[in-house]
Amino acid sequence: MRVDVKLNERALVYLDGKPQKYLGPGRYRTLVAPWRKVEVKRLDTDALVADLRAEELALVPPGDLRVVALAPDQRALVMRRGKPARWLGAGVQQVWTVEQLRDGTPAVSVEVIDVSGVETAPLRDEVKALVPASDYVEATAAEGYTAVRYVDGALDAVLGPGRTAAWTARRKVQLAVIEVRERLLAVNGQEVMTKDRVSLRLNLAAVYRVARRGRRTRCCTSPCSSRRARWWPRARWTSCSPPARSWASRSGRRWRSALLRWDSSCSTWASRISFFPVR
Repeated sequence: MRVDVKLNERALVYLDGKPQKYLGPGRYRTLVAPWRKVEVKRLDTDALVADLRAEELALVPPGDLRVVALAPDQRALVMRRGKPARWLGAGVQQVWTVEQLRDGTPAVSVEVIDVSGVETAPLRDEVKALVPASDYVEATAAEGYTAVRYVDGALDAVLGPGRTAAWTARRKVQLAVIEVRERLLAVNGQEVMTKDRVSLRLNLAAVYRVARRGRRTRCCTSPCSSRRARWWPRARWTSCSPPARSWASRSGRRWRSALLRWDSSCSTWASRISFFPVR
């Protein structure tokens, strides 16, 4: 019987269903009795990761295969020729280390990473492409934006602009990016009936910005959809008809509550209006 093994292969010879020999690259000839069953199992070392039983693993030399036991809060990065090649999860992993460089050093290395915490430096793009979303999350906040980190559903930290990353292997982590620049909110064509049955058509324009970033994420998602944020506007009439001026002078501040109807039950406010022109 002749067996040819390629350079990127290894072979296991089975005799009557049991592993008997481990073969490296080359050509082999074996004499076997005709009444015995012989099988050859080929192993691809370019896959980097193997899945061998204990009987098969006992035949492999320690220099050809490295066994790494990873705890639930550990992960491993397999490097091949200085480049990231595989990301390994928790459990017992078998990594092929048969490939060597010119100087004889192994071309494959394994780096064990601790993912028990939350904070981490952002990974390189080539490494991030290998990491699943269940282990790692990342967000980028440009100027005028800020990143907010939630851990297990609770607000954990308010971060500044830039690239932010976190491990999600042991805890549920979410990163949200919110805008803190001034923005314009326009409400056009609002019909209001006065006490004297005078119909008014109002156009509103508000410029707002996020003042307290952490509370903004807890109180509301946007000022136009929120009824829980407590705002303190400064308003002025720009132009209106004489009946409207007369109604405004008699009504005092009642027009504000009739117009805005903000819910003041929330004692903490998140956004601030810079100016509030009404026409």
